[in-house]
Amino acid sequence: MNHAEPVLWRLEPLRLTVVIPSDAQGPVGILLESSTNFVDWIQALPGTYGTSSQARYFRVRAVRK
Repeated sequence: MNHAEPVLWRLEPLRLTVVIPSDAQGPVGILLESSTNFVDWIQALPGTYGTSSQARYFRVRAVRK
């Protein structure tokens, strides 16, 4: 029987939350991005991602429109 390997999470408290202040001016876009090197980030979509030969990192950003 083949068991799936556990996924390791590196969680940093308070860095996982995007807060839009109640006094924010104008609309705010929420972006999900991914990177394999923490330098080059590309827009990502929520969903299922397969494994690859490189680790993939995700971040969430708020951008004023």
